[in-house]
Amino acid sequence: MILKRKILLFFILVVVFILVACSSGNVDSVEEGKESGFQKEAPAVEDYIGQQIDIKEDGTIQLPFDEQVLVATFSEDGAQKIFGIEGVILLIDDDEIVYAEEHKSIFHLHSDEITISDDGRFAAWRNHMENFEISIYDFESQTAYLIEETEELDPYMVFTPFLITNYDNGYYLSANTHLVGSSPPLIVDLNEMKLTDSRELIEKISPKEPVEDDDTYHEIRAEASTLGLNDGIYSEYGYYNFYFDYEDYDEDDISLTLTKLYGNDVTNGVLSEIQLEGLDFEQDDIEVFRFTHKLLDTLTLKVSDNGMFIIPVVDGDLEENNYQLSVYVANLTDKNPVAKLLVEEDVTEERPTVFFNEDNSAIYVSKKGELQKYNID
Repeated sequence: MILKRKILLFFILVVVFILVACSSGNVDSVEEGKESGFQKEAPAVEDYIGQQIDIKEDGTIQLPFDEQVLVATFSEDGAQKIFGIEGVILLIDDDEIVYAEEHKSIFHLHSDEITISDDGRFAAWRNHMENFEISIYDFESQTAYLIEETEELDPYMVFTPFLITNYDNGYYLSANTHLVGSSPPLIVDLNEMKLTDSRELIEKISPKEPVEDDDTYHEIRAEASTLGLNDGIYSEYGYYNFYFDYEDYDEDDISLTLTKLYGNDVTNGVLSEIQLEGLDFEQDDIEVFRFTHKLLDTLTLKVSDNGMFIIPVVDGDLEENNYQLSVYVANLTDKNPVAKLLVEEDVTEERPTVFFNEDNSAIYVSKKGELQKYNID
């Protein structure tokens, strides 16, 4: 029961509407050069391949086209990248776009649905939401694959958040279960490019115990409940998370007003109140975008495994994209974390997305044609 409850908490903010359909097939190579239909003025999908991004001296990334990166993830050294733009997934090796694929989901792409192995060998993303197929790209052989449903196994059961594990010289895609220390029901064997439910193999690559033990979990939950706090999201491997409280809002609202914000060092079970420099939760309206499937998760709060915490505060007409964005960053390893203002700008066009770089030492603020890099002091 405890594991089930923790799994529910782990996935509660990663909501995907399920469209059930039946199909069968095997793993096939994905043809490059599909027709694009997401914007009339945008290039065809195959036209992205071979284009170069320009990485400036300060780390800012200039794109060769006027599109916005909505979601991104990186290999450990940052050389390999997945960029999700409107309707298209881009795979980048160093500074060259080596593969592009139309994103067929009827919903926007979520950060938990893309991943790259630490060494940059493989990338994976959930791309086809009708039958939940998973796209795979091998940077070494420059080959793309599609993991489809078989008569016995359904890729829907490869849950998010996605994680690629390198075990015993092999690569495997599974749900990231480090938080709960349990085994996923189904994985993708990237060595054979097939789904497998082999319990022996799954047990070998699964974490042996959770990051957060049961006693610590209950103690922190009890303390958070006493303070009237709600559960926030966890970092990728579950080392940090946050709790928060907010004013009541209408179901149609795309934002909420924070009234309390706490960080949690999960391993040690230490709950710390977070202050925002120059702001007061009791006196100021500290507004952020809501956690909802209707919005990109890169618009709102996000925490990393080294304790860095992004807090994008917004003020203005959010529906019309006419507002001020103030990005605060807190360090949850501090005893009394104070979030300091890192970025402040007026928004008049597209909503900027915000995400960490490869080692969580900086953030990118993404707008059309550019990912502006800001180092975290």
